[in-house]
Amino acid sequence: MQFVVLPLFTEWARFSRTALSRKMLGNIGHNKAAWDAVVAEAEAEAEAARNQEREEERLQQKAQEQVRTYWNYPRTRRTRLFLQFG
Repeated sequence: MQFVVLPLFTEWARFSRTALSRKMLGNIGHNKAAWDAVVAEAEAEAEAARNQEREEERLQQKAQEQVRTYWNYPRTRRTRLFLQFG
């Protein structure tokens, strides 16, 4: 749209100088703005999904590290931790 339609209609409006060509150019501007908003919304949703995936991965890694840390304690310390927090 930006590289074919808009330049074509811009030149047509410059050439014809009619109310119809100005109206068509205005419609193209409105359509472009609407599509830009749709694209921006889709990009924002994709970024939010990527951020959520990163956060879930970080939390999973943290939980795995806590499990590894727990099992590295001596048995008596693990028992006390289990009784305290279990």
